[in-house]
Amino acid sequence: MVTQMPTNWSDNKTLKLSTIAQIGLGVGEVVGGLVNGEIQDRLGTRKALIANLVQVFLAFGVSLVYIINNHFTLWFAFLMNFAWGLQDSGVNVFAETICGFQFKGSLEMPFSIYFFCQSFFCFLGTYVMSALTTPLEYAILYVVCAVLCLIAWAVFGLFFKVLEETDETGDVRASMAEERRERLSSYHGSDRGSNKGGSTNGDEDDEIK
Repeated sequence: MVTQMPTNWSDNKTLKLSTIAQIGLGVGEVVGGLVNGEIQDRLGTRKALIANLVQVFLAFGVSLVYIINNHFTLWFAFLMNFAWGLQDSGVNVFAETICGFQFKGSLEMPFSIYFFCQSFFCFLGTYVMSALTTPLEYAILYVVCAVLCLIAWAVFGLFFKVLEETDETGDVRASMAEERRERLSSYHGSDRGSNKGGSTNGDEDDEIK
């Protein structure tokens, strides 16, 4: 954003306006978390997938228009940041829900792979973007990312078998919450069981004495 501001602006003005524009990112993250969480809970994974696709391509579209326009305006910069925060929060809600509910067994492995890939590609993206200097190069990067994003969503939608249950009212929220409680209870119960086993041995030793 700073590179698109007039060169005769002072550093204080540049910093002030860019900071205000980036507040939109935080607002988008908050709104996205609330809205996408409700969509995921009430409508299920397939509907959440569609909602995420809309948000992702809205964010890429607004960002591309902003880059091609190559001129800073506060309201449009705020809108771009808001759209990006909205989709970022939505993607994280969706991915973490998938990791938490769509894999049987231990919860550690899906989340470990997810956070590793997230951290690696954030590093890779930051490294690549540090070498870009012109609006055209940024536009090409965003188009490539949008295409890769579309491929990833298509692979998920076509080949991933979603495990989704509803309660008697048709609401996904209750059944997912119940499943989460059972899985967490089972997970923590295994830890308590191992500790209990140790204490049982101790009780038996006391009885022998």
